[in-house]
Amino acid sequence: MSEIVRVARQWRGVRFSHQGRNRHGVDCAGLPWCVYNDLGVRLSDFRAYAHESNPELLLAHLREAFGPEVAAAPVGEGEIQPGDVILFKFHRQGRPHHLGIAADRPGGGLNYVDADGMQGYVAERRLSPKYLSYVTHIFPRPV
Repeated sequence: MSEIVRVARQWRGVRFSHQGRNRHGVDCAGLPWCVYNDLGVRLSDFRAYAHESNPELLLAHLREAFGPEVAAAPVGEGEIQPGDVILFKFHRQGRPHHLGIAADRPGGGLNYVDADGMQGYVAERRLSPKYLSYVTHIFPRPV
C-alpha cells in the first residue's frame, strides 16, 4: 500500500463540506489536497468553483497541481496505480467534475477514496467496471 493510500484511508468518515479543507469537512477537490498536505507535500489549492465545477478550469488546476495526466478516457484498470488522483464524469451531469484517490483492493483490483456529497462523508468503494467507465483522466501521484 502506498503512503498516499494509507493517509487517504485515515480521512474515511470525515463529513462532506463544499470547499472544505480540514477534518471538520472536506469535498472531493479538497481531499487530495488534504492528503498530500498531511504528507508534507504542498500542492496548489483550488477553491474558485461553484457546486457545479467548470471542467476546463478543473483540468487546468489538476494539471498545475499534479502535472499532465497519464491517461484519458477510455482508461483501463491497469493504467491506474494506487495513489493516483482520478477524475470522474458521471453520465447524469455529462462533464468531468468529481475526484477520488485510487487505492489497492485486498485480493486484487482497485478501490477509490472520495468525499461524496450524496453520502455526506469520505468513503472507500470498489472501482467497479461501471465506475471505471466514468473515469476521464488519471493524474499521477506526485510522491
